[in-house]
Order: sequence, then structure tokens, then C-alpha cells
Amino acid sequence: MQNSKVPVRVTMASWPPRIKYVERAVRSLLDQTMAPDSIDLNLSRQEFPDGIDNLPDGLLQLIADRKVTLNWEEGNTYVFRKEVPTIKKYYGEDYILLVCDDDCFYSRGYVERIVANLGNNDAYCSEPGVVGNRVAFRGGVFKPMFWERLTQEVIDCGISDTYIGIYLLKVGAKCKWVRDPVLDDMIGGIDNAALDHPNSERIGGYTRERCVLADMLSRKALGLL
Repeated sequence: MQNSKVPVRVTMASWPPRIKYVERAVRSLLDQTMAPDSIDLNLSRQEFPDGIDNLPDGLLQLIADRKVTLNWEEGNTYVFRKEVPTIKKYYGEDYILLVCDDDCFYSRGYVERIVANLGNNDAYCSEPGVVGNRVAFRGGVFKPMFWERLTQEVIDCGISDTYIGIYLLKVGAKCKWVRDPVLDDMIGGIDNAALDHPNSERIGGYTRERCVLADMLSRKALGLL
């Protein structure tokens, strides 16, 4: 396989209303035909002031067994927390970054299929500009500019996908935005997580106006305006 020797690192974030779903999401990622080399869970201390005492027992066991690495963010970058702490942590390494959601379970074969469809510097996602749970990147494409130019305005707008897309445009990375119906069928929601807490921490949701604003703010932050 083209990318078989490159580490596959899963990154995931959560927040208090959805932390109860993380264990099932992680276990589905561990039970794969191609298991990821690491799973990083990024949480904000602002949202979990009591630290690990706020976490479910099943998740704590996965952390104790070193199946999951817990990374604490001192501030709060909200939806950007899914990618930014992990990208900073593995900066300088060559790896595949697989972005997963805390409220989904992934059928066996998911990781293998998404990695097989990822080129050297491609973004592989369901649709451009739409948040997805079929997202992977070659980690080497991310440089310090990615997090150093992330402004509070962009964070408050709450659409990380747009910022990532504009960043890839800025650095000239090759992108393929592909919808794969097989992958669609490999992902399911856990209980009623999405219904109970729609849009997670996102501020305002994915309206057309907010997407346009995110595009403008991202271009401004990355020097493309």
C-alpha cells in the first residue's frame, strides 16, 4: 500500500456534553483492519476544570491502557482543538493525520480505505467547505504558520474546515475533495449525539453567511487578502 509505512495518527476533540460518546468512537477506531498508530484526544481545561475527574471511567481506562493520549489545551480554540494541538505535537514528522469525530463510530476497514485513497499531499474529504468526518491529511504539509496565524476572529467564527482549506491553498498543497459513498456507509452516529447537541461547540452553525465570513477571515489571517 502506498502509505503503509507512514504512521497514521487519529486526532479527536470533545467537550462536556459529548464526552460520554468518546469511548465508543475510540473503540471503533481500535477495532480496524488497519489500526491507527496513535489516537490523540484534545480537551480544554476551561471546559473540564477538574481535569480527569470529569471524564467517564471507560475513557479513563483507555487512557490508562495507553490506547488514547490525552492532551490538555490551556485556552480554548473550540472546533480548531480537533486539529491544532495534534498538528503542533507532531510537527516535523511525516505522518497521516486522520480527523475523527467524538460522536461517530467507524466500521472495520474505514481507516484502511481512507489511507489507501490519500495521496502524498492531498486533503481527502466529503465536500469542500462542509464539516466532515471523512478527513485526512499528510501531516508534513502543516507548518507553524498554520497555528501562528490562527486569529481569535477565525476561532470565534467557528469553521475550521474553511481555515484549513485556505491554508492548503496558501502553501500550494495539492487537494482532492472526493465524496466516497462507501466511506459514508462506514460511519454512523452514536445514539442521538448529533440531535442532542447539534453543531457541538460551533458558534452559529454552518449558515451561508457564516461560511462567507469564515472564508474572508481565513484569507485575511493567512495573508491572501
